[in-house]
Amino acid sequence: MQQADVDDMTVTNPRAYVVKPRDSHVYTCHSIKSTLCQLNMAGLSTGTLDSFIISKRPQPDPVFTSQEIRDRGSIFVANVYHASSPEEAKARINHLKYILHGPKPATHEIAAWRCMVLKHGHTGLEGPNDFELRTGSTDDGESWAGSKVLKVMQNQAIIDAVVIVSRW
Repeated sequence: MQQADVDDMTVTNPRAYVVKPRDSHVYTCHSIKSTLCQLNMAGLSTGTLDSFIISKRPQPDPVFTSQEIRDRGSIFVANVYHASSPEEAKARINHLKYILHGPKPATHEIAAWRCMVLKHGHTGLEGPNDFELRTGSTDDGESWAGSKVLKVMQNQAIIDAVVIVSRW
């Protein structure tokens, strides 16, 4: 199978998309689905139809990714992303959870963020008092795990970042 760029997609009728890669081959969604089914029956996982489309928008790259840590039957991997607002931190969490880990979802995505943001109605020209530190965390079913990650971030004085610990 080949991957096609989003710009190469054309609508031939309102109900069917045709993906036209740069070469002369044409794949309909039906043919892609049947190929995916055949690969899945053969035991080869290919993800979703989204794996055949490449977005032109740059995807966020982690600033740091840890090595795998194995403990009591679980595998842990930490990723650190730049995030200048809580909304950006949540977008990074969703990107990791639903896009990168979509084919093999983690059982838990534990996250914490610390972002220095401009206070409402301030310009940032008055000095440090124009800014506030917004923090938050998500446990994703792991009791107190997000707050523990946040505490480590506070102890290390990490700001404008989100740390996401994935557990499989």
